[in-house]
Amino acid sequence: MMRDSLPSPVRQWGMWCHLSSLAWIVVPVRFISLVVPLIIWLLKREEHPFIDAQGKESLNFQISIVIYEIAITALWAVAGIFLFGSAFFAAPALESSDAAGIAFVASLGIVFLVPVILLMLIGVFAAIAAIVAALKASNGESYRYPFTLRFLK
Repeated sequence: MMRDSLPSPVRQWGMWCHLSSLAWIVVPVRFISLVVPLIIWLLKREEHPFIDAQGKESLNFQISIVIYEIAITALWAVAGIFLFGSAFFAAPALESSDAAGIAFVASLGIVFLVPVILLMLIGVFAAIAAIVAALKASNGESYRYPFTLRFLK
């Protein structure tokens, strides 16, 4: 769809379907990025096919992001359990070897630092993608997010 073929209010609501996912910046509750676009989509989806499509796209992307974050957090928890479990059973060996202690601290850093960095990168990616999508929608262009699982069709 081209900019000239869509009325300004339709383009604006399409834009808000995407920008509303950034509500977590104002209200630091992670699932707000799903709730606000869902409310907008439910209220406005029947007004125009463009709003319906952009709302679904935004929701699919936000659901995907939450799934990716949950997966990283779950892997983080499992790795932490294994690391602390191995430290518990290897405690006598750690006391006798400085190298083992250094290896344990290094692995502890990796187990906790890598997921934190990944979660931060996902957050930055989600914010940038939402802004790009909002700009496209405000110009009357449909936008498809990358790395998105399509739940709503």
